[in-house]
Amino acid sequence: MFFGYDKVFPTIRRRLSILLATFSVGFLTITSAHAANYYVATNGSDSNPGSEAEPFKTIQKGADVAKAGDTVMVLPGTYIGAITNKNDGTASARIRFVSKERWAAKVAAPRSPILWRSIGDYVDIEGFEITGNTGGTSNTYMGIIAYGTYSRIMYNHVHNIRTSDCNRGIGIDTSSYDTNFGTEVIGNLIHDIGGKSFAGCGGSTDSATHDRGYGIYLATQFAKVQNNIIYNCGAYGIHLWHKPDNSIISHNLIFNSRMGMTIGAGDSPFTGTGDGIIVSNNIVMNSELYGIRPYGKLGPNSRFINNITYNNGINEIRNANSAPPSSMLFDNLIGVDPKLANLAGGDYKLSAGSPAIDAGTTQCNSSVPSCVPTEDYWQGSRPFNAKYDIGPHEFGSTPKSAPPLIPPTGGFVPVGSFPSSAPVLRGPDGQICPSGYL
Repeated sequence: MFFGYDKVFPTIRRRLSILLATFSVGFLTITSAHAANYYVATNGSDSNPGSEAEPFKTIQKGADVAKAGDTVMVLPGTYIGAITNKNDGTASARIRFVSKERWAAKVAAPRSPILWRSIGDYVDIEGFEITGNTGGTSNTYMGIIAYGTYSRIMYNHVHNIRTSDCNRGIGIDTSSYDTNFGTEVIGNLIHDIGGKSFAGCGGSTDSATHDRGYGIYLATQFAKVQNNIIYNCGAYGIHLWHKPDNSIISHNLIFNSRMGMTIGAGDSPFTGTGDGIIVSNNIVMNSELYGIRPYGKLGPNSRFINNITYNNGINEIRNANSAPPSSMLFDNLIGVDPKLANLAGGDYKLSAGSPAIDAGTTQCNSSVPSCVPTEDYWQGSRPFNAKYDIGPHEFGSTPKSAPPLIPPTGGFVPVGSFPSSAPVLRGPDGQICPSGYL
């Protein structure tokens, strides 16, 4: 993987068994598998016991003491300082880090390369605002990275992640390629990741300097990336690489980025096949170049099903030289306007009459229990009617949460057609790709 993470961080031992499990995600629902609930507040003290009456001051203190089954509840406020959680939960007693109000607990650490390292297994990170550089000098190039098996990163607002030169950044990342299984990245809002063409980044249009921004970088197997809203990424909204075999990418909305998503496997640990990947029910629009781009290894059991691509430089699901075989492509709506309620105003729901309504699929990989989430981005139930909708919104479903509307600013201007001269693009390791592999 690029940036040399595996050289920087020590190797972490991981469980090698694959336990396929589905999880019911309920925001702010505290389980009672273990008695300890810890609290964090900006006016607390790390010498306190961490009770509701006497809370800790830092999230890191909660991470240090939380054991399997514990919940660390974080009250509203800004928390300066990077976080590393190392303790493991279990399948029946997860460790949970929860913002008491969605996006009201803000994590920032402008001098830290990575804001949150989640190393332990069976850990949830729910509902935080994770932000890097918002105009000043910053060394932050990553919001959250999950090393642990069966991590869940849910309902967070991850934004403005880029180094001070605006040349690189990752919103949410996964690592430990061979031993990390079952990561879930669900219902996050991710935007303004890397990219010199964005506001505040000098306005450069040099493709060689604005192609290192990734909304979600998925490098591990049996993962789920669902119900995320992603925009203004310097390279890709969602990027699958290394060993993402048997992963599910569904019901996401990606727009106003250099490219929507790239799907495939390659590089270390050199055992990834790119097989069993299901890309379904996504909306990808207003990308400067590709909407959905197969790249690298892609096994015969991978599928692209019931996706909508609209107003991208290339709407067809393909790379520069070829498309996947027809056996991988089913019922995609190419060049079809999804008719969102108000994209410019930050209302990313479907409007009445949208072709995405009741147009989704439940088709899945036989190795994975389910490819469709039971809730949408707003935590309304899926499906509302007999069929699922495409994208992060289930039209007609009653929302359980109402995150603020955040209109997009800046970003790439869609070109409508692929440029006549191919741009310089870099692979996940930062190397310039030969033109035949774009």
